[in-house]
Amino acid sequence: KLAAINALKKKRSVALLTMDTFRIAAAEQLKTYGKIIGVPVEAAQDSRELGARLAAHRDKDLVLIDTAGRSQRDERHMEELSSLARSNPEIKFNLVLSSQMRDDALYESVRGFKAAPIDSLTFTKLDEGSVYGPILNTTLLSRSPVAYLAAGQNVPEDIEAASRERLVDFFMPN
Repeated sequence: KLAAINALKKKRSVALLTMDTFRIAAAEQLKTYGKIIGVPVEAAQDSRELGARLAAHRDKDLVLIDTAGRSQRDERHMEELSSLARSNPEIKFNLVLSSQMRDDALYESVRGFKAAPIDSLTFTKLDEGSVYGPILNTTLLSRSPVAYLAAGQNVPEDIEAASRERLVDFFMPN
């Protein structure tokens, strides 16, 4: 969704890099999506290869990196993210969380993903519920700003940049 907004609506030069080489056909699915929106997509197996791919796309306005969705309990994956952060300090990490998770699961995710510096949060599935307190609590716990809010499957319509006004609307309706 972010790639489509930036490439199609904002007319920015965008590249997509994926490190999700674990799910069957995940990279191929992203490459198909990239073709549809006119954005190059490349896969990287590790942080060294990612660094080379980033260097090749220095001319881009925006490079988005898709990592494999993994559990915060997976110590090996957390170390990979930490290594990625150390070797590529220019990367900004956005932790994507379901707004429908219970508070304790959200908190555990935030604590577990501290191995990589969490620069911002995105909350998805806002269309699936009406309780938003966990978003506020998780934001306070992580001490990271909310960057995006997503509700639905439509690309690119169902994502928006978070704003103070929009968040206040969630927490204090009317």
